[in-house]
Amino acid sequence: MNKKEQLIDKSIIKQALTKNNLPVDLTIKKYNSGQTNRVYNIGNKYIVKIENKERKENCLKGQKKISEKLIMAGAKTPKIIQEAVYKGHRYLIMEKLPGQNLSHIWWKKSKKEKESIIEQLAKQLKIYHSIKFKDFSLRAFRGKVFPTMKEAIISDTDFNDIDYEKLKPEYKKMINYLKDYFKENVDILDSDKHSVFVHNDVHFENILVKDNKIVGIIDIDRWSRANPDYEIHKIFEFFHSPMKFVEPRLEHHYPGLMTEEVKMVKKYYPEIFGKDFLTRYRVCYVQTLIWLVNCCQSGRWSENVMKYALEIVENVYTDDWLKKALDGDNRK
Repeated sequence: MNKKEQLIDKSIIKQALTKNNLPVDLTIKKYNSGQTNRVYNIGNKYIVKIENKERKENCLKGQKKISEKLIMAGAKTPKIIQEAVYKGHRYLIMEKLPGQNLSHIWWKKSKKEKESIIEQLAKQLKIYHSIKFKDFSLRAFRGKVFPTMKEAIISDTDFNDIDYEKLKPEYKKMINYLKDYFKENVDILDSDKHSVFVHNDVHFENILVKDNKIVGIIDIDRWSRANPDYEIHKIFEFFHSPMKFVEPRLEHHYPGLMTEEVKMVKKYYPEIFGKDFLTRYRVCYVQTLIWLVNCCQSGRWSENVMKYALEIVENVYTDDWLKKALDGDNRK
C-alpha cells in the first residue's frame, strides 16, 4: 500500500470512528489477507473495510441492509455499524467478532468436534437459505438481475474471456471439455422458482470458532441471490484445495483432499444434495474455472493456477473424486 492510500485510509478510519462516537485512539492494524478491499482491525473491537476503487467492485454497497436481514433471521454475522462513502471511498465499520479462524485449528479437533462444527455450519447455511428473493444475481452488489438461475450462470460464464489460441494443448483439451459439458447440461438449472441468500465465500478462513462453537461467518462481499446448492461450490473448492486458502504457515496441516468433510456436510444438510446435484454443481463451477484461466492469461497469476484448474477438472468432472466422496467411497 502506498503512502497516499495510507493517508486516505487513516482519514477514513478517523471519520468512521468519530461519526459513530467511538474512541479515536484505538490501535489500528491492517490485515494482509484482504484481496478485494483494505481491511483494518481497530483496537480488536471493530473492523473497518475500505473499498479498493481500482478493483471497481463496489461490493460493500448494500451490505448493511442485507446483514441486518441475516441477523434478524438468526445468522451469526458481524453487526455493521455504518456503511458510508467518505472522500469517494465506500467503507464499512462493524463489530469484530471473537474467536479463531477455523482454518487455524481444524486439524486439532477430534472427529466428534469436527462433526459438531459442521452441524452448526449446516444450521447457518439453512438460515441463509431461508431468505428468499424473486430474481437471481451471482454478484448482488452489481445490481444486475435475471429471472432464472440459468440466465444468471450463462451471463457469468463467458468462454470468450479466454485466448484459446495461446493455450497449451492440455489446457485446450480442458476448455473444450468444459465448453461441451456446459452446453449439454446448462438447461438443468431452468427449474428454479426463486433464489435465496447465498454467502458464496464460505470456507474455513471465514468461519470464526470459540470453544467449539461457531461465533460468526464473515466476509459477505460476494453474496449472491441464487439457488441453495450454489452455496456448496466454494465450500467444496476449499475441501478440494485447502492449501490454496490457508496461510503458508498452515499449509502442511492440509496436505490433500478433505473427503470426510464432504460427507459431513451432506450428512447435516442432506436437502441441498437433491436430484442432479452433481451436474448442477459442475455446471455452476465452470465459471470459476474460466476465471482462473483468464487470470493466468492476463498475468495476474502464474501457470501453477492453470495446473490447479486442470486438477479440479480431473478430480471433480472426470475422475469423480467428489462423486465418490458424496457416495461414501473412500478408495480415492
